[in-house]
Amino acid sequence: MTALSLDDGNNAEWLADSGASSHMTGDAGKISNKSIYHGSDLVIIGNGKSLPITHTGQGNLVVDGSYIPLSKVLYVPQLKKNLLSVSQITTDLPYTFEFSSSSCCLKDRRTGKTVAQGSKKDGVYVIGDSNGTVKDSSHFHEAFFSSRFRHVSADFWHSRLGHPHFGVIKYLQQNNLIDVSSSVSQSTICHSCQLGKACKLPFLERDNSAMEVFGKIHSDLWGPAPIASHLGYRYYVIFIDEWSRFTWLYPLKCKSEFFDCFDHFRTFVETQFNTRIKIFQSDMGGEYTSSKFTQLLGSLGIKQQFSCAHTKQQNGMAERKHRNITELGLTMLFHSGVPKRFWFEAFSNAVFLINRLPSSSLNMDSPYLKFFGRQPKYDFLRIFGCRCFPYLRDYAKDKLELRSLPCIFLGYSIHHKGYRCMYPGTGKIFVSRHVCFDEQYFPYKNPAKLYDGHGLTPDLISFDEWTELHDSHCQKSVEHSPSTIVDDQPTTHEQNAGHSQDILIQSCAGTPLDTAQEQPAVNHISSDSSTHIDQHEDVNNVPLETDPCMP
Repeated sequence: MTALSLDDGNNAEWLADSGASSHMTGDAGKISNKSIYHGSDLVIIGNGKSLPITHTGQGNLVVDGSYIPLSKVLYVPQLKKNLLSVSQITTDLPYTFEFSSSSCCLKDRRTGKTVAQGSKKDGVYVIGDSNGTVKDSSHFHEAFFSSRFRHVSADFWHSRLGHPHFGVIKYLQQNNLIDVSSSVSQSTICHSCQLGKACKLPFLERDNSAMEVFGKIHSDLWGPAPIASHLGYRYYVIFIDEWSRFTWLYPLKCKSEFFDCFDHFRTFVETQFNTRIKIFQSDMGGEYTSSKFTQLLGSLGIKQQFSCAHTKQQNGMAERKHRNITELGLTMLFHSGVPKRFWFEAFSNAVFLINRLPSSSLNMDSPYLKFFGRQPKYDFLRIFGCRCFPYLRDYAKDKLELRSLPCIFLGYSIHHKGYRCMYPGTGKIFVSRHVCFDEQYFPYKNPAKLYDGHGLTPDLISFDEWTELHDSHCQKSVEHSPSTIVDDQPTTHEQNAGHSQDILIQSCAGTPLDTAQEQPAVNHISSDSSTHIDQHEDVNNVPLETDPCMP
């Protein structure tokens, strides 16, 4: 067995070493682009002695004037021989190393051609300089390696290939299509890529931070609508409880009404649920950043959080809710043929339904179930915009008057356990607990069918079993409303007047308010279940969708 001696003479040749993990040399002249070695590894030679490594750099295996690039060559000053690592050269370059009893050779694994050949000397294989020969050397001159096998860093290849993703470079390296002198990673930031290809970073999914109801409220304002609603609204604002995803919606005629809506919502939460809002999340719209609003939150101890400018994803819960509301509302408008001026009623109905629909974000629970701790009822729901006949006998002038009128269903009352039915002839809205529905016909789509009697629901609808807390609307200036409510329990004044114009007026297009006895899963509700509507009540501060909240 021949052992490598540190004092052996010829330092021009390289010894092919299958046991070496890296190329190494003691000749500083064989290394270019040297850098200080900061590792703690030592080179252990045959006699057990450990030699320190001081630098690393690039080298070349010279074979009859042609060069094969060597990367990550270790400079070991006390080493007297040049060691060529078989494992490293076959990893870095598309070569295979073959050994015989008297010689060794490097072959291109893609073409099978011999690149360089060495000989066996004193029991070891040597290659390079006068001890090596090249087969068909015209194919392996300097330019050949420069254009195909020049061993350069991943950053160079990144620039050569037109600044592709580093995954592309890694793929090419793994398939031996390019030779990279350093590991391929994205840790290095390319300045040119940042200037030319800068994009938004992905948003990672996260668990909800709110651990209780009203722990965090998300809010956003929508509008202006291209046309005002028939009540004059052009905006709405939503408040979403992050824990349950339950949503409240307030319509606005102008953005300046936002402050009063929030103050009403905040008071409503504190009064009805005996709790306080902890965190308020919104974008940086002027209504949220005004000094009046921020001072109010500060005085109440509510932590205010904003999304970054032009980064609506950070307020994604409210943004997605907007999309859900508008898509559902517009779909109901188009399906029923109801004019666009009733978008407020459609959006109101959409919020009412969304709060009761299973949600994938809640593991297919509904916001209603998460908030109240029990399943909502669905049997009282009817198709928006269909033909309906409310029971109006108590308001007839005499016993020979009609007992009902063909109306259009526009949702659920906010203060009564009843349906809102609009008579197209006058635009007045009647609220009744007893309604006969014809869900096969939609008057705005088929005006001639309005008085057709086919397809009527056989029985009147009773709300005796309806125990759900219904949604409410933010309404204003009830004296000027074109809508009329007919209560199933008329007052003495109404009975004496006997005319629809004397009946209480309500200017909301609504969804029902659930009974005040409802309780959220983690809170106690204490409120009055009265359904009386004060004619002068400012209902502009009543949330549109308040299943758990009857203000």
